Amino acid sequence: MNSTWDNVYQKRWDWAHKAEKEFKQSLQKLQVDEAVHNDNLSEITIGVYGPTQVGKSTLILRLLGIRQDSIETVSGWLRGKRTLGHSATVTATEYKLSQDEYFHFFSKETGWKRNLTGPQMEQTLFEVRSHVETKGQISTDQLVIEISNLYFDTEIPAHNLNLVDLPGVYSAEEAEQKQVRECIERWLPICEIILLVEDATVINNYVQLEDENVKYWMNETDRFRLVPTHAASLESVQKELSENLTIETLKNYYTNELFFSLEGKLETHEISSILYPIEIGKSLESLVRSDHGMYEKVANLMEELLQELRNDLSSQKVDAMHYKRLASLYRLAEEKKKEEIKKIKAKIDLMNNDLERHEGFVNKLRKRNKKLDETNTTSRSKPDIESLRDIFFAWETDLQDRFKGIAGVNRASAINALASSYQHEWEDIVKQKVLAINIELEEWGIQLRPPVTDHYIEHVYTKMNAYLIGRNYERDLEMVHESTHRWMESYVKSFESMLSRAESKLAEIFKKEMLLNAAKKKRRDQELQYELIKLEQLEEFLQALSKELVQEEAIWQQDIEYCQQLEIFFSKNALQAFHSLKSTLINGTDVEKWQAFHLLHLLKEDSKTIISYVKGKERPKHETA
Repeated sequence: MNSTWDNVYQKRWDWAHKAEKEFKQSLQKLQVDEAVHNDNLSEITIGVYGPTQVGKSTLILRLLGIRQDSIETVSGWLRGKRTLGHSATVTATEYKLSQDEYFHFFSKETGWKRNLTGPQMEQTLFEVRSHVETKGQISTDQLVIEISNLYFDTEIPAHNLNLVDLPGVYSAEEAEQKQVRECIERWLPICEIILLVEDATVINNYVQLEDENVKYWMNETDRFRLVPTHAASLESVQKELSENLTIETLKNYYTNELFFSLEGKLETHEISSILYPIEIGKSLESLVRSDHGMYEKVANLMEELLQELRNDLSSQKVDAMHYKRLASLYRLAEEKKKEEIKKIKAKIDLMNNDLERHEGFVNKLRKRNKKLDETNTTSRSKPDIESLRDIFFAWETDLQDRFKGIAGVNRASAINALASSYQHEWEDIVKQKVLAINIELEEWGIQLRPPVTDHYIEHVYTKMNAYLIGRNYERDLEMVHESTHRWMESYVKSFESMLSRAESKLAEIFKKEMLLNAAKKKRRDQELQYELIKLEQLEEFLQALSKELVQEEAIWQQDIEYCQQLEIFFSKNALQAFHSLKSTLINGTDVEKWQAFHLLHLLKEDSKTIISYVKGKERPKHETA
């Protein structure tokens, strides 16, 4: 019959486990750690979390019942030869009361080491730390330390607290950091209760926690306790409460500090119910030297407050903690939703800013390209060298007419004057034209020089200016005419050659510039096209983020609604279990009927209890819709 009863008891929670599993599978975004689905509801694990050197280990020793006057001795051994100011806890460590006068130690690597003295325990822990520093890591399974009963206060009522000391957050030892991270990531999710220990001088750090496992403690006040250390020795506390220092006034002092920091996320009574400001260890002993009367007062208050915390922790039921934690998930989902949506909106804001800047940049590129394209097609037009050829139009007729004009003058000076003036006149004309065109050619790096020729104009050389014989005058006139014509032909040819070379060089330069301008325009167009593609990608990414925002909001809202309907999952599965057991009670064998009868009796009580747990406490006013 005992085995039959055991079988019944094992099936007792099947309906609740099934409801919990269905609930978890319904969630899409919210990650419910495996601790929430722990089938072993027989023991509460209490994790102690906080920065290095705030007194976590000392707190655990006092909660276990180590006498105040033995704290320094015992904690000295448990530091494993570590000097003050350095982290002493290397991995998760569970402290227990030894049943004899010896220390006992267990780790996965060494197994049990029993019957150790204090110094031997110190050496053992020193070796464990040395292993971490040299090897870099040990198992994240907890160390177990049983402390000699010689140091316990026999007047403290017996209790069964399963306290796990976690390594100090932000460990300064580089070799320990990976070990600390892995240890905390493993142990925080599986602790039903977490003591958040922080120095009271920086109590506002409670609202700035970064670890995902503890940052939303204000949404799970059943699971968390706040334990600020050095709480009574602060100068501000001494000044304000010295005449009226009680547990109530001390709690009120820090409750008010946190209330304003939390900006209304919790009411003052909710904060006060989980707040235990303590003064233990060396900071308490320091009061002996400064104010012995205050020391005795604080010491008595701390004994009372520590016992209050012991009673609080001992009174928690593991099944209640388990299902109440499920009930608080909707608020965790709301916080997660806010955080994730905030991140997406921040990305959208940044993307909008990037998009606006990029649109401005693209518009500037468009304007620049348009301006440069217009400049390159209008400002550097090719100089009109060809028009220079027109200056020699009909020069032969002009030359002939000029010489005909002095026929019959019969003076040598007239012939020579005409020839000289004609040459000088054309050289001046060409010189002025060259100077004018050189102004246009200067920006092209070309400069013309007036042409020169090897020919020269012959002149008449006679003793007498006047001709007595007309035939001789005509002969000399014709001779100078022909000489001037030859010079002019040579001059025009030299001028043409100069122009041809200039035109060829200009054409080459113009072609190169056109090619260069075309290459520059191509690069500008490519740059603009590249930026337009980037702009399009930014717009697409922004659209994707906006779509993601809508989708994430919808999915998170669905998870929140599931969390708020948690009671339905359990009610439905309890009802299904009820009908199934009723059917077995009618149609089953005698043994099955017996089992069904007892399971129905258990189901009636268990369903009421568990459904009351998953309903959770009422939502705080600030969260009420």
